[in-house]
Amino acid sequence: MRRHTKDKGDLGVLKAQVSLYEQGHCILLPLTEHAPFDLLVYKDNDFRRVQVK
Repeated sequence: MRRHTKDKGDLGVLKAQVSLYEQGHCILLPLTEHAPFDLLVYKDNDFRRVQVK
């Protein structure tokens, strides 16, 4: 089965989301792939940009 090269990145972002959620963060997703971050997290009145590598 051939996979698109973007699949690996998507899987990494998904794993990061699960981990952050388990740590109690609220996960927010950008509406475009051109944002300078992969996701935002919110916890304890604090927003953080997250770039998954």
